[in-house]
Order: sequence, then structure tokens, then C-alpha cells
Amino acid sequence: MKKIYWLLGVLFLIACRPSTDCTDDDCLFEKALELQDSSFCSQIQNDIVQRSCQTEVAIQNQDIKTCITLGSGTCIASIAELQGDQEVCLMIGEQKLHDQCLITVAGKVETSDACRQVIGFETRDECYKIMAKQLNSTDECFFIRETTIRDGCIFRQAESLTDSNQCFYIDSEIMKANCYYRLAKATGKQQICDNIEFSFLKRDCKNDVDPLT
Repeated sequence: MKKIYWLLGVLFLIACRPSTDCTDDDCLFEKALELQDSSFCSQIQNDIVQRSCQTEVAIQNQDIKTCITLGSGTCIASIAELQGDQEVCLMIGEQKLHDQCLITVAGKVETSDACRQVIGFETRDECYKIMAKQLNSTDECFFIRETTIRDGCIFRQAESLTDSNQCFYIDSEIMKANCYYRLAKATGKQQICDNIEFSFLKRDCKNDVDPLT
């Protein structure tokens, strides 16, 4: 009787096994991706290829549970990007990948909200700088902790927006002066030069600006 049950079990497994003419790992990998069916991955002999196959299919199916089972932060990050969901990035344990996932999602959904969840200070500053450029705004610059990077972000966006009012928020006096100088030349407005604290630069600015007609 036990033998009959054993034979029935084998027949059941054979019947449930996905039908394929594949005889090698590469073919099984391709079949799994084509049908989005991870059962083909389990037939792959090479452990590394099998894991890669399971990861790719999990991404295709946006199967976060499988990503977690595999312990693959890259898998989770890929799904977060597909879904544009910063909350998915928070499931990643490895900090560098966690932070990069948030930056990618921020760019995809075009909002700096995800930058707040970035753990590394330098990476968080980079996230806000990237979003300031993408959104063509100075608002994101003010969240940057490192003064030099914040000043550079404001300077760049002030030029991009042709808005000399933004120069006021730059901490470095020499960079602020250069910001006013550049905007005065770009707009042809000599009165912008009056905002420069350094008398010699203010003079040069006014001499160098050709008023626009």
C-alpha cells in the first residue's frame, strides 16, 4: 500500500511539473521569464542562476514577499521603482541601497518627499539637490544640511530661474555676490548690482552690465 501511495505521489509531482522541452539552465531561465512562472526556476541546477531567475520573476510579478525570502534588496528596489512607492524602499536593510532606492523613487514621482527618508546625511543632501534641479526650484535646496552644497544649489537654481531674489539666501558672501553679478548680466538690470556688498565687485558689475532695451 505504501508503494502505491509513493507511486501516486511521484505521478502527481510529474503531472504538476511545468511542461517544457528545455534541457539546460539557460532555456529554463528564458521560459520562466517568458511565462512569468518561477516554477521553471526550481528546475535550474546552478544555484546562482536559479536565484537570479527567481529574482527576475519576482520583479516581473512585483512579488515583494519572494524578494524578502530571497533576501534581495535589489529585487525590492526594482519593485519600488516600478510602483513609485517610497514605502517599499523602507523594507531594504542595506543602507546604501535603501537610500539609492529612495532617490530613484523621488525622481520617478517627481517629489522630494522620499528624500526625507534617506538615512545618510550626504546622500540626503544629494537627493534634495537632484530634485531641485529636476523640479527647477530652490525650495528643495533649503533642506540641504551642508552649507556649501546648499549655496551651490541655490546659485544654480537662481540662474536657471533667472531670479536674483534667490541669491539673498546664499550664506557665502562671495558666492552671493557672484550670484547677483551673474543675474545682473543675464537680465541686463544694473540695479541688481546694488545688492553686492563688495564695493569693487559692485563697481565691476555695473560697468560690465549692458542694460537690455
